[in-house]
Amino acid sequence: MIAIVTDSTAYLKQREAAMWGVHIVPLNYRVNGVLYTEGYSDRLGNFEKLIESPGCMTSQASVGSFISSFMELRRRGFEVLCLTLSSRLSGTFHTAYSASKEVDAEHIAVVDSHLTAAGLLLLVKHAKKCILDGMSLAQTALAIEEKRNSLGIVFSVEDMTALRKSGRLGPVRQSVSTILNLHPILLLEDGCVLSKGVVRGRAACRRALIDAIPENSGQVVVQELCAPEEARELAQMISKKLPRAQVSIRGLGPVLGIHLGKGVLGAAWMKNEDAT
Repeated sequence: MIAIVTDSTAYLKQREAAMWGVHIVPLNYRVNGVLYTEGYSDRLGNFEKLIESPGCMTSQASVGSFISSFMELRRRGFEVLCLTLSSRLSGTFHTAYSASKEVDAEHIAVVDSHLTAAGLLLLVKHAKKCILDGMSLAQTALAIEEKRNSLGIVFSVEDMTALRKSGRLGPVRQSVSTILNLHPILLLEDGCVLSKGVVRGRAACRRALIDAIPENSGQVVVQELCAPEEARELAQMISKKLPRAQVSIRGLGPVLGIHLGKGVLGAAWMKNEDAT
């Protein structure tokens, strides 16, 4: 038996995690000196107002959290596949890897997703499919490393300030401001945030986001933070352009929200395996 462990930036709902047998290791964030734990996406409370406070900070999951999760699953007889957000965005992967060595490296595989948010969620779902198909732990880990190249994330932010302060920008033009009605189009590629250009106006922004999604995508997840109407409109436009794709909408949580700011709009995709 193989159990899946991932971090909270996959933003699974509690019921989904229970149905899929996925165990969540939470990341943390601090507001006005108070420490909060990020958990299931439907158990985050009214964090949107909370993270407006100046001086918000995030921290990766602790080694102890991963050790505790790994030890409990091994005690119950499970091998463990752990998928984390990109190692270029957080030290969570290295923390999980260190924990696996301490607990049982032979029966725990830790994989850097090169993704986060809905991209990580889609990869978790694919891992579950591999396990149900009877793959071993080593086979599943290899399949995930191969599959992550078929996934991608494109997004835009209302203001570059939060992302710039986060220190997680690649070679991105940092002076973009929506005061001039300019919207950066950003990609998460090979685990890094990279620039795909700048467009003027919200309509052009939505078109640019859609144009970045491959036509052979089988699953697309629109993601937003404090932009529900725009997310619904974007999802409808994607469904019209890609009628065979499964399109859904998900919200982001506080940890990524602190680094991206409010008004985030984007999409994650997984290419169709049957496409040529």
